[in-house]
Amino acid sequence: MNIISYNKKNIVQYKNIILKNKKSYIDFIKNISLQCFKWIKKQKKIQKKSFYIICSESDQGVYGLYLSKLLLCNNYNTKIIIIKKIFKKINQNFNTLYKKLYKLYSKYITSLNINNKIIINNNSNDIIIIDSILGIDTKIKNINKNYFLTIKQLNNINCYKKISLDIPSGFPIYKIEKNKKIIAIKSDITLTFEFPKLSFLFPYSEVYTGKWIIVKTKLTKLNKYKIKKIYYFIDKNYIKKIYKYRKIFTHKGLYGSSLIIGGSYGMIGAILLTAKANLKTGNGKSIVYCPKCGYNIIQNSIPEAIVKVDNNFKYLESNLTKKFIIDNKINSIAIGPGLGYNKKTINFMNIFFDLIQKIVNIPLIIDADAIKIIGKNLNLLNKIRNEIIITPHPKELKYLIGAWKNEKQKIKLLQKISHEKNIYIILKGMYTIISCPNKKLFFNSTGNSGMSTAGSGDVLTGIISSLVSQNYSIKNSCILGVYLHGLSGDLYVKKYSKESLIATDLIKYISYAYKKIRSYY
Repeated sequence: MNIISYNKKNIVQYKNIILKNKKSYIDFIKNISLQCFKWIKKQKKIQKKSFYIICSESDQGVYGLYLSKLLLCNNYNTKIIIIKKIFKKINQNFNTLYKKLYKLYSKYITSLNINNKIIINNNSNDIIIIDSILGIDTKIKNINKNYFLTIKQLNNINCYKKISLDIPSGFPIYKIEKNKKIIAIKSDITLTFEFPKLSFLFPYSEVYTGKWIIVKTKLTKLNKYKIKKIYYFIDKNYIKKIYKYRKIFTHKGLYGSSLIIGGSYGMIGAILLTAKANLKTGNGKSIVYCPKCGYNIIQNSIPEAIVKVDNNFKYLESNLTKKFIIDNKINSIAIGPGLGYNKKTINFMNIFFDLIQKIVNIPLIIDADAIKIIGKNLNLLNKIRNEIIITPHPKELKYLIGAWKNEKQKIKLLQKISHEKNIYIILKGMYTIISCPNKKLFFNSTGNSGMSTAGSGDVLTGIISSLVSQNYSIKNSCILGVYLHGLSGDLYVKKYSKESLIATDLIKYISYAYKKIRSYY
């Protein structure tokens, strides 16, 4: 996977690769700075703004100086402010570049001690501040404690945009827990180098990173180095590797059959959404098993689906048999959408798990009320040997792992249960997380806040069960499934709006998402 979010140990390894020799390091900085400049050049709204580059005398400051040089050479209204004495020693690379730049552009450069006030006289709406003070490897304990005065000053300056290079100065790159003591630049945009940093992928980061954009250079080929990869960020390059084109000579039997179990009185819409998404994702056949109250609704709404009903009118109770599953050659089972939580459905789940433990070759996707039921009795998972995917939102996750104090603890508990129970867990949300039995985590790059709507999760269950039936591996079904789901939402929002997005729209846009994926090749 080309884009990787590392942990602390990996960040050190990554930087050592770049620092292997002086030439490659300077080339890397130049290239990254050039890519940042190219991004700025494309932003029509900021072409006539005044740029204030705030640097420290460090490695991080070198990025700011190179970017400043490119802006000045291209006639951008640019001023450079050097904050001195943040570090005990002046970085040699910074010092060398600074001397060269000072000879050419001394009138655009101002040096300030750490305690001095930063004064910017322009109209606030004409200013863009670029933060290049502290980098990914900066240890707060090794710098002047008054650095926070500079950070607070910059946060209090009104301007059109604040842009951070690689990471907002002062923002913790390794910590993934909420920390009220964070003193960091509150950026509107972060141009992060090569890959997103782990701390960017959690809710508390937004106030500091704003919108983050990946800036890449091909100078550093990470995949040839033996770095232990723990946290992955799913990008289109990985999707290109796992997506399967349909062959010309084919038939529906080659694309699998899914059994979708769920629904209850007043909640038939949930299983209907799952079944529609299942078929729209390319499954050969979709069989819906629901209470009698859902028969006419589903049969009329999805004529392509096969509908089987339980004896009970309002809830599922007991009429699922081993013969029914095997005779229909099922390739995946999704259970839970709209199921309901009461004595009847709890009893039904117990019967279902007793039955399924004897059938080891059918992967299970567990969602919604089924998660709540197994959360009350995790020993149900010990009954079966099937491959399992569980798709909770944060509230449902608490049924599985209990409450957590912070994001760090949540991640550890997520990895622990995935490993101990040998299951895949898809934690839905922004940057949806896939937790694998080997403790590796995959963060999704697609999706938006408009997808926080009723039925969105039911659609995801349908997509994933369809991919499992089409003979994608369990891991790749999860990865492609969340990517396809999020991409459908992104394409809808690009044309319409986040506010108007509903689950049915996600299903409609699955076809456009597939088309977009095919355009990657």
